[in-house]
Amino acid sequence: MLGIIKILRAYQYIFYRLYSWDLRIGGESWVPEWYALGQMSILISLNILTVLEVIGRCIGKSIVPPITFLVVSITVLPLGYFVFVYNSNYKKLPEEFGYETSSQRKKRTAAFVIYVILSLVVGIALLAVRR
Repeated sequence: MLGIIKILRAYQYIFYRLYSWDLRIGGESWVPEWYALGQMSILISLNILTVLEVIGRCIGKSIVPPITFLVVSITVLPLGYFVFVYNSNYKKLPEEFGYETSSQRKKRTAAFVIYVILSLVVGIALLAVRR
């Protein structure tokens, strides 16, 4: 159970960073919570599809038909909505993560950047280089 809490906390931090970035770029009128939700949904969908693709390659059978990305994304989006956007839950995240020490910020930024890059590169590469 503790592992699930750590994973949820990590995803909250990732959402917080995406939201903060989108807020800085476009301001409140740009509805940054929705952009961050879309970005999170894409990352999580790529993670799920990467796992499914690896399993498929291990058993020697493709279990990820092309429409799967759309189905997974449509499933992940409402879940993210209720976790992050509903009742303005995203507004509570700066209270949790907004006061990082510089050491925490460096570690979390490195982990955030590595996660985003690996999710995109590995997910897209595995799905693009299909058998």
